[in-house]
Amino acid sequence: MNDIRPDELISVIVPAWNAERYLARTLESIENQTYRNFEVIIIDDGSTDRTSEIARQWASKDTRFHVLQKANGGVASARNAGIEVAKGCLIAPCDADDLWSPRKLEKHLAAWRAAGPKVGLVYSWSVEIDENDVIRNYSNREFQEGDVFARMFKGNLIGNGSAAMMLKQAVLDVGGYDPTLRARRTRLRRFQALHPDRLKIHFWPSTGFLRRVPPHRREHVERPASDAAIL
Repeated sequence: MNDIRPDELISVIVPAWNAERYLARTLESIENQTYRNFEVIIIDDGSTDRTSEIARQWASKDTRFHVLQKANGGVASARNAGIEVAKGCLIAPCDADDLWSPRKLEKHLAAWRAAGPKVGLVYSWSVEIDENDVIRNYSNREFQEGDVFARMFKGNLIGNGSAAMMLKQAVLDVGGYDPTLRARRTRLRRFQALHPDRLKIHFWPSTGFLRRVPPHRREHVERPASDAAIL
């Protein structure tokens, strides 16, 4: 199962609905990745602002960026639409207001290749930022990996949609994201429970992205003493 090449094509999935305020910054953080063999599929989920215009500007200047437009159906539906047309065997979702650290794809791919067989998902930590990209909180650190089926019943250890990189086929095997969940808390259908091979989850111990959180949803978390650098 772990026959991922060092130059594997990664499909970045960016669902966007009325995302004009932050979308350009998000796409810039993706474009600045040290790992270069990726495509970006921006799904305009029925936006009524300049989201489509901004997305098409990026597509016009970088052939790796593509725009898919659809009627509004929520973030899960948008992610599924992007995954369906993705050309890469690895899927890396990124919310339209989050920022990736420059080495996120590079480090996730290296962690995957070092993880051994039957890996279906790699994830990393995040920090929380405000509307001005200022770090406000440090998310709780999870160290779980391997067969985490029982742990997932206690809560979503991955934490956020922008944290993971996944096998496209594994995502399809479990039916993708649940389209009945329209808010940010959407998640993959029971990933390990439904997958016939009970794929493992691997963890990269560093901060891979900056997660934008509005003021009313922020919770204070102390900076860990052993916090790894944002790479």
